[in-house]
Amino acid sequence: AGRPESNYLVERLVDAAASYAATISRPGDTIVVVAEDATSSCSLLGRDEFPWQGVVGRAIDTGESLTVADLWAARGRTRAGTPPALGPALVVPLIHDERSFGALVVAAARGAPQFGLADLAVVEMFARSAALALDLNSARASLALVEERERIAKDLHDRVIQHLFGTGLGLQAVRGRPA
Repeated sequence: AGRPESNYLVERLVDAAASYAATISRPGDTIVVVAEDATSSCSLLGRDEFPWQGVVGRAIDTGESLTVADLWAARGRTRAGTPPALGPALVVPLIHDERSFGALVVAAARGAPQFGLADLAVVEMFARSAALALDLNSARASLALVEERERIAKDLHDRVIQHLFGTGLGLQAVRGRPA
């Protein structure tokens, strides 16, 4: 897959080495990496088990941004493989309509300086826009599903009417025959 332009943009804005977006697959369900931009052969995209899951979960649960001194040290034991050795990170919840449904992780290389308050403000602003876009995309997908269900219901309705009409004609033909 190509480089996600939105993730690349936030990395450039705060001089980061990698970024990940993770969302809750369904309310109360698992957290899944839905976008990434990292210079590692170890992709976390689509995974529901990944390093830093605890940090991401905490940002989602509290709805508050977290500054992590060393993301590599915050990694948990998972089967996701070895992600890049990342150091300072910002973990910002994705919130829309006062509902936290994911988090954006922006990380610098290990040994890089900590992110400052200005960096945090930029990533939080970016996360608000990303949350709106992700929520809009989800709403579009839901709308498409509803429209497809309506189309199927209309098609079924039309078929039932046709079958009933055909049955009625058949009954009239039977009724008109001598016994």
